[in-house]
Amino acid sequence: MGVTYNSVTADSLGLSVKDIKRSAVPSVENRLITIPSRDGAHYVGSNMGVRTITITFQVKEASSKTNLHTIVQTASAWLQPADNLLKVLTIDSDNGLYYMAKVDGKSDITEIYRYGYFSVLFICPMPYKLGTSRNYTLGVDAIVNNGDVGAPAIVTATFSATKTEFKIVEDASGQFAWLTLALVNTDVLAIDFDKQLCELNDANVMQYISTTSRFFNIPTGTSTYTVTPSSDVVVTIAFVERWF
Repeated sequence: MGVTYNSVTADSLGLSVKDIKRSAVPSVENRLITIPSRDGAHYVGSNMGVRTITITFQVKEASSKTNLHTIVQTASAWLQPADNLLKVLTIDSDNGLYYMAKVDGKSDITEIYRYGYFSVLFICPMPYKLGTSRNYTLGVDAIVNNGDVGAPAIVTATFSATKTEFKIVEDASGQFAWLTLALVNTDVLAIDFDKQLCELNDANVMQYISTTSRFFNIPTGTSTYTVTPSSDVVVTIAFVERWF
């Protein structure tokens, strides 16, 4: 089984994958409220927690002890990139899906002659596997999410006439995002449902979003949307499919 991290394969560094340990699904963090004089608790929802993946790498036979240490040093630089940001982690058995991951904690190496092995803990703040990036235009394309979990989108509305509001409704659930503000020809309004941010021509306009709006996910399967205004605006929906 092969592993690629930050666009570099373990095999190219002289490492083989000895073992991979990960949960079948991310951990679930339930939100409960206890009420005095009442047994149990009141369930108010849940969130997926951070996913962890432990990969044990084995150094293939080195030519010498010195060469073994050189391989390990190269691997250390690979696992701890200078920018200290999340990187793409791909496991061959996941059929092209990937995680955004970062190394956490320390990794001690066990040396046996010219061989060695060490375990690395990766944390994935986004607990889902990620897949294909989708970019659809409302009224032109069918909106299809082939993942097995909902995905937050970036909705972009480009206006060709003066308007006073923008509203997008996910028809099946009735959830919507609605802003009332002055909009003119060539304005570009972007709603980031993941970051929960609204920008008009790159300027923050969160003050104009209604208190009843929801930053909903694009549901799995095919979904439809109703947009206000219904003319003089081109709306695109972009998201990355997610999988358990």
